[in-house]
Order: sequence, then structure tokens, then C-alpha cells
Amino acid sequence: MKNTISIFAVLVISIALLGAGCEVPLEPPIQINEISNTQTEAGEKEILDEVDLDDEQNEVPVDDSTSNDAEKTIEEPKTPEEKSETPVEWLSTDAELTWPQSFNSLLIGSSVNISWKIHNPALKNKPVHLTLVREDDSFVQTIGFVSSAHVLHYNWTVELLGNNQPGKYKIRMFTDDGFSTLSETFSIASPAPEWTSTDAEVTWPQSFNSLQTSSTVNIAWKINKPALNGRPMHILLAKEDGTFVQTIGFVSSANVLHYQWTVELLGENKPGKYKVKLTTDDGFSTLGETFTIAGITNTITQ
Repeated sequence: MKNTISIFAVLVISIALLGAGCEVPLEPPIQINEISNTQTEAGEKEILDEVDLDDEQNEVPVDDSTSNDAEKTIEEPKTPEEKSETPVEWLSTDAELTWPQSFNSLLIGSSVNISWKIHNPALKNKPVHLTLVREDDSFVQTIGFVSSAHVLHYNWTVELLGNNQPGKYKIRMFTDDGFSTLSETFSIASPAPEWTSTDAEVTWPQSFNSLQTSSTVNIAWKINKPALNGRPMHILLAKEDGTFVQTIGFVSSANVLHYQWTVELLGENKPGKYKVKLTTDDGFSTLGETFTIAGITNTITQ
């Protein structure tokens, strides 16, 4: 539109000048068009550049953090155990070591089954560690590990590592999350030598003794072979031929040398002739002399 007006104005001025007798050099219209087009293109370029600059300055960056955060918060559902953030308050009575017990003497090199029972169901699937400890509960050595407490036993070949010696020990069972319990104190002994019945002897009662039921007496013995010292000893009542009748008692170490007994006959056992029998878990056995157990005599007064 601007180009048309410019050409028209030039023509009008040229005609006016010609009418006045003046020569007016006319430039080719194409030059006017080229100048106008050049100017127009330059102007349009400036406008476009300004628009582009404004667009870049006014451009709002897209924030993808919201969508990323939403994706990050998607988690797998938790199991009931994972949802529980409160640790279990364990008690030493939540499980109980049932073997070995206080009267057991474990021979080095023998194979035994350590056993326990579970009182708290939450323990059933817990991995448990088994260790050997002293009577004061201080650590001695590792025994083993079971992946789940409900196995209820562990097979152990008895051994003492390093400088640990035969003697009194306990077993400790524990989990990584705080549960712990101890067994009764038991003995670990060296393999037995070849015992003979003369390695210890019963010194009381003797053949001339008659023990009254309900009376209290001291059964006594002496040790003739030092290897017996420190070994747990069982005291039994036997028939004259040595067959078992009933248990009298137990001492944790043979070198105690006596046991106090309140005389009684259990079950259908009747007054008569008996012997005391001493035994150990590793094969020692000896019999005392034959003596009498008498019933209570009632005194009749006239």
C-alpha cells in the first residue's frame, strides 16, 4: 500500500513539473519498490527479532519435579511386620533351653543335641545364635547358628577351643534383635579313661548298718582315681545283684564325697536288703556293701 502511494506521488509531481517545462529525471519504479521492500523486510525482521527476544525472556520453564515426586512416592505395600516400627520387648522366658541340664556331663568329642522350646510365637521364625559361656555368663566360644528358632534343636560335636578346659559351662541362645536366654549350668569333661569299680568305693553304709525309713543319713565314699575328681556323680539305690531300684540323688562333683539322704522307699519297694551304687555319665560304676532298710517299728505300751 505504501509503495503504491509513493509511486503515485512521484507521478503527480513529475506531471506538474513537465507542465512547467522542467525535466525531471525519473528513477525506475523498480528501485523504489526494491528500497521499500528492503526497508519493509528490514522492519519486519526487527519486529520479528523483538518478538523472538520477548518470547525468550517471557518463556516460563516447565517444572517436572511435581510429576517426578509423585512417581517417587509410589511404594510397594508393606507387610504387617514391616509396618510395626516398635521393637519387640523380649523376655528371657520367651524361650527355654531344655538340654543340657544341670546334671549332664558332656564328653569332649561326643555328639549331642542342644534343644529348646519356644514360649513366645514371635520368636519362631527368628534366626538364633548358640554360644558357650562360663558360669558368670562371660563368652567362651561360638557353638553354631540356626536360621529359624522353631527348628528347636542343634547337633553339636562337643569341643573346647583354645585354652578352654573341662569344667562348668552354660549355653546362651540369642537373636540379633535383643532376645537372650541361658541354659542351666552343666559340665564338659574329657573322654573317660578305662574305669574299674575300685576307682571309688562306698564307705557308708556298711554291711552291719540298718537304716530306718524317714531317718536322715550321710552316704559317703572315697576317690581312688584322681580322674574321677570333678565329675558329676549319681547316687542310686540297687538290689543286691546291682539292678536299679530308685534314684537317691546327684552331686555335681564326685570329690564332694558325701550325700545327705532322708531314707525312703518309693513305689512298691519294701524294707529289705539293698546296696548304694555310684555312677558317672561316662561309664564309671561301683557298688557298696549290702545293708538293710527297715520299716518304722511301732512301740506297744501296756
